[in-house]
Amino acid sequence: MGNLAAVYRKQGRFSDALAAYRKAAEMDPENPRLLNDMALCYIHLKMPDRAVEALKESLRADGALIPTRYNLALLYREMGRADLAEAEARKILEMDPGYPPARELLRKMRSGRVSP
Repeated sequence: MGNLAAVYRKQGRFSDALAAYRKAAEMDPENPRLLNDMALCYIHLKMPDRAVEALKESLRADGALIPTRYNLALLYREMGRADLAEAEARKILEMDPGYPPARELLRKMRSGRVSP
C-alpha cells in the first residue's frame, strides 16, 4: 500500500495517496516514515492541523528523523508559528549541527523572509 500511495503522491493525487497511506498505517500504525508521508498529503490538501499531528506522531515513533522534524518546522512557519518553527530548527541543529536546511531556515526567519 505504501508504494501505491507514493505513486499517487507523485502524480499529485493527494486524496488517493492519503487513503492508501491510511490503509498501510492499519498494518503498521507507528511507522514514522509513513506518518511523515501522510503529513505531506495533509499539507497539500490544506489540512495543516492534521499534518502537524501526523508529524508529531512520526517524531514520537522516532525522534531522530531530521527530515520529519524539518517538515514540522516548515509547517509551523507557514502557519505563522515562528516560535515553534525556530524551536524545531534548533532541535535539528542540536542533533546535526551541519544540517544546511535548518541553518538556512533560521537565517531566513531572522532576516524576515517568508518563503521557504
